Amino acid sequence: MENKSSLSGEISRLKEENVRLVQENDILKNQLSAVNRRIAKLKQEIKDWQQAADGLARMIEEIKEKERGSRRHK
Repeated sequence: MENKSSLSGEISRLKEENVRLVQENDILKNQLSAVNRRIAKLKQEIKDWQQAADGLARMIEEIKEKERGSRRHK
């Protein structure tokens, strides 16, 4: 009888451990989703900054070209 009781206790303990692990897994999934959303947002910010930098570089080159052109005509 003690063996059956011991087995029942072990099953109960394993069920509790399983519930705890499922809850922990859900928490980790939520954290991972939040991190993935943040990464996507940061990637978009990087893309936006790169586009802004490219636009600024083009403007600088255009200004330099105009300056070179105006120097040639003097």
